[in-house]
Amino acid sequence: MPTFMQLWMSNPSAFGQAGQALGTTATRLDAASAEFTRAVKSAEEGWQGAAKDAQSAAAGRVNAALDQVSHAAVRGGAVTTSGGIQLAQAVMQLRTFCQNATSLGFLVLPAGVVIPGPTHYSQAAAAGPGAPAVLQMYQTLAQAQTQGINALVMEATALDNAKAAELRGLSAQLQSGQATSRTPRTDALRANPPEGMEGWLWERLQRGRAFDELREPYYTARGGANQVELGNGYVLDAYVPDREIVSRKDTQLAEVSLDTAREYIRELERKYRPGSEIADLPRNTDQLPGIGGHRLRGRMYLEVPPQTRPVPREIIQYAAERKIAIRDTLGNILM
Repeated sequence: MPTFMQLWMSNPSAFGQAGQALGTTATRLDAASAEFTRAVKSAEEGWQGAAKDAQSAAAGRVNAALDQVSHAAVRGGAVTTSGGIQLAQAVMQLRTFCQNATSLGFLVLPAGVVIPGPTHYSQAAAAGPGAPAVLQMYQTLAQAQTQGINALVMEATALDNAKAAELRGLSAQLQSGQATSRTPRTDALRANPPEGMEGWLWERLQRGRAFDELREPYYTARGGANQVELGNGYVLDAYVPDREIVSRKDTQLAEVSLDTAREYIRELERKYRPGSEIADLPRNTDQLPGIGGHRLRGRMYLEVPPQTRPVPREIIQYAAERKIAIRDTLGNILM
């Protein structure tokens, strides 16, 4: 349990920095996995037989291990980043509470105990026969403020313990080799297609949902939000305040028509342009407290999977003219 002084002197932003570092590690692991997959496919071209099958199976196990470690890093990054934000708010509340007490003349001791200050004793002395009553009033107020400090310390301690437990759980899960799905929401939906919907269409929708769900922790880990509802009624895939406005498409841009690719870009420009108001709704404020009513600020990104073929020059230029960057999930700006 952190003490009052430990909280007072703490730097919760370091927690967030650790989260960003974990997110960067995950991205590098994903890049290594993608490069490994490309190398394996190249090596297996024209190769048949039992040796090739054994090689494919071994490569699959390596990729599964990389994926599991990457997933743990992403989730750990999200936990530490959100924990850093919440702890920073808790520490700010504690400091503000104490500063308010000292502004009223009270003394806050290193143990987190509030006592009447010299001004209060002077006022009590000036009260003559009423001095004991005046001093008792200030002592009662000091005790109430001590209780307030204790409550804030306990809240911060509970938050600290909860985040530590989450991180321990992720570590234990990784050490035990327990693989968990990276897309549990999509998995739950996939097995229950609506009546009358063709299977190929349902699966296509689920691939898009899975792509969104896979990417969500990367933005949470950087202090961002996902599925952000805007005042214009549209829902933005991801937002990092003042930095990134992100729309995602699970597509290979070289394999769709130019008109379709241009529409992806126009959609981002039309629906999610900087200056669009963020709706003041629980979904938004639960992720980023106080974000409701603010306006989108940052660079616009169209996020796509790693591309297997070069993106047509016309698409890159079309996006650049609208101040939109096309970025793959490994962080590469496509040019």
